[in-house]
This record gives sequence, C-alpha cells and structure tokens, in this order.
Amino acid sequence: MQADELSTLRCNEGSLIATNGYLSTTRSKEVALKFTKQNTNMGRDRISVLYEIHCNLQELKSTMTLADISVLSEFINKQEVLFDIGTTFKIMSIKENKEENLWIVRLRATDKGVILAQYYVKLHEGEGEKTNYTIVFGKLLIAMGKYDQALRYFQTLLKETQVEEDMANIYNQIGKVYRLIDKFKEAMENYQLAHDLTLNCYPIRIRQASKALNNIAIIFRKWCQYEKALQLHLQALHMKEDYYGKEHLETAKTLKNIGSIYEETQQYNYALEFYQHCLTIQQKYFPNDHIDIAASLENIGKVYYKMNYLDLALNHLRTSLTIRQKLLPPDHNDIAGSLMNIANIYADQNHFHIALEYYFKALDIQQKIFDINGEHRDIATTLRNIALVYENLLNHSSATQFYQKALDMNEKLLSTDHLTMSKLNDNITTLTKNK
Repeated sequence: MQADELSTLRCNEGSLIATNGYLSTTRSKEVALKFTKQNTNMGRDRISVLYEIHCNLQELKSTMTLADISVLSEFINKQEVLFDIGTTFKIMSIKENKEENLWIVRLRATDKGVILAQYYVKLHEGEGEKTNYTIVFGKLLIAMGKYDQALRYFQTLLKETQVEEDMANIYNQIGKVYRLIDKFKEAMENYQLAHDLTLNCYPIRIRQASKALNNIAIIFRKWCQYEKALQLHLQALHMKEDYYGKEHLETAKTLKNIGSIYEETQQYNYALEFYQHCLTIQQKYFPNDHIDIAASLENIGKVYYKMNYLDLALNHLRTSLTIRQKLLPPDHNDIAGSLMNIANIYADQNHFHIALEYYFKALDIQQKIFDINGEHRDIATTLRNIALVYENLLNHSSATQFYQKALDMNEKLLSTDHLTMSKLNDNITTLTKNK
C-alpha cells in the first residue's frame, strides 16, 4: 500500500474499518507472505503490509458472513476464506517487522459495524423503510461524512446487487454522495437512473419513485431552477401524502425541501412555515437530541437570521450545534455548517474576533472533508467570510490574502462571469488601492 495509507491506518489504531467489497484472505501465513514478497520492487512510496485477522465465530454468532471457499478455488493450497461486503474490523495494532521487511496490521473481526447500523436504523424508526443492513451501513458512512468511503462502498455494492428496488436505493445513495460533494451532474445521472428503475418495476414502486423525484428536484434547486424544483417537490409531496400520510417522516423531508426553495427565493415567511411543519412532525417521532431535529433547528435558525431576528437565530443554531457535536464525528460537515452560521451572526453583531474563531474551526473541518476533490464552494465561502472579517478589522493584508484564496478556488468552480467572481475582484481591487 501507499506510505500515506499506512500512516492513516496508524493514526486510526483502535478504530473500526470496513471493507468496501469482498475481502479475499488465506488461512496460511506462508501463502500470505508469498504475496508480500511478490511486491518487493514497488518503489519508495509503497510498503508491504500483512493483515493478520482474528475472528472468533462464537462471539460473532450470526452477525458476520464469511466462507471457506478453498474447495471452489483453482488453487486449493491457497486455503482461501472470503469475507462479505461491509465486514467490520477493529485495528488492534500496527507494527513493523524488520526481519520480513513489512508491516503487520492486526485486525479483529467485530460485530460493532452491525450494531452501529442497527443503532442507525433505530434512530430512523418510523420512516417506513425495509431494513437492508448492507445499504444501511453505507447510509451510515454518509451520515458520518465519510463521502469517499461511502461512494466506493455503494459502487461495489451495486455490482453485486440484482434486486431492482435495492439497485434504485443504491443509485439514490450514490447520487446523494455526489450531491454532497457538489458534483451535481453525476448526482442527477444517478437520481435519474433510480427514478427510471422504480417506474420500470411492476407494480411501480411509489415510495422509491417519490424519493427519486424529490432528489431530482434538489439538483434543480442547486442549479437555481426553482420553478422546476418546486413543481417536482410538490409532485413528490402529493405522492408521499397519499402513500405515507400527511404526518409521516417521509412527508416531512419533502416539506423541508420546499422550505429550502422558499428560503433561497427569499420568501422567508413561507420557508419558516414549511420548516416548522417539518419540525413538528419530527418531534412526534424523535427525541429532542435527534440529528434530524438538529437539521430542522438549523434551517429555522438560518431563516430567522435572514429575517434579522438574530437572538432567535442564535438560540436555534447553538442548540443545533450542541446536538450535532454530541452525535456526529468531530470533522463532520454539518458541524462546520453550524459553526459557519453562528460565525455569520457574530460578524453581523460586530463581534469579529469571536466570528473568526468560529470561521477557522469551520474551515479546518471543511479542508479535511473535501480533500477528496481538492476544492469546494463551502471552503471558498468560508475563505471569503474570513477575508470580510479581516477587512472589518482593518487588517487589509490578511483580508487581501483570503480574498485571493477564495478567488483562486472559485475560478475552478464557477464561470468567469459569475457574480461572486466580480465581487471578489472588486474586493481585492479596493483593498489594493487603499494600501
């Protein structure tokens, strides 16, 4: 493996890892060592690694799927054992064996991955979903903000799936990952595949079709095609109300999406109405510290901020941040979003040093998350906001530096005639003249 991959593993010693596909292993250490010796001329940046897996089937009972397939193998002496997709291991230790010129990674098979998936399902009870733990595990990766891992996991799972309804669900999840990393074209392609699959089934899968329709509408909203997005969301809403009822969690999701359109089109009273209706439904199903409750509080807080009710906004956003910090990994994008929104309020209240503290915390998280594609519009927005605070503090040198970073990143993300580009150029020009 690459040296930086081993370094990442060492940083996660004691943590859980999961396979993105089927894992082929051998019960023979000699066979495994032969494979490591075949890669001795790999270059300085590549390292030989031997995985030593401990698996107590009596402890794991029926929570793990593996098979001894040596009798089916062309090479019986290989003593091959195959682990299923999504199998979870705990990294017990990572040590260098200088005599063999390799590193030994000791793993212990664990049922904690299944337990986490079951916990995730329990948190989302009431949504009317069938439980498919292979899909749920991938959804959990998304919820944790592990977008690159989730994408690889679902792409592998798709190759192994024959059930059309599961395939539609997987396409929806792949689309969601692409949407969350701002690859909207790829997201739309996968959402459309999911929608087509549900319509081609007999009988038509209304539940999945309404979800796919909802997701397609989200992409149109991202593309600022608000009329088209609202039309599709309303169509999905009617389907969900007929299928689930008006006070169901799936219906609440579409109410939230409609609220987002009204928020982005500056119809704040309507946005508040839909967001609060969504929250009211969620509170019937979830405890107060549920992650979906946090999202609704965040949405309501953002609208209050835009309506200039800053104290109300700050109360909602702080509560949302507290819930998210309790439930999510520390480097999750939703936490970064909460930090950003709170920073915006402090900046508007002229508490610039506090605002900077929150902005830099958000930036640190964003740069860790979106390393998979190098740049992201959320990072560019944070850089611009930091520059604006420095400008208000009359620190023109730092302001120019961060405006330039935001401009450089937006040049890769936006068209040259985009309004943001002209604003950033104006900011830099003004500061340069004032030096």
